[in-house]
Amino acid sequence: MGADAVELLDSIIEMGGPNADEDIRRLEEFERTGIAVPGAEVNAWIDPEARRTSFHSRSHAK
Repeated sequence: MGADAVELLDSIIEMGGPNADEDIRRLEEFERTGIAVPGAEVNAWIDPEARRTSFHSRSHAK
């Protein structure tokens, strides 16, 4: 059963390996500009509950 699930998932989702070139480009851009994605926004992108909290707190911050 487990192998069937993995095979089905592989047929639906194309999983690529790590993209080291993209990671290096993003790191170099951060080192050049100092601009990064705030942690709360990363959490919001990953976790729907954090998304509600992050956007709620940002919209009420002055």
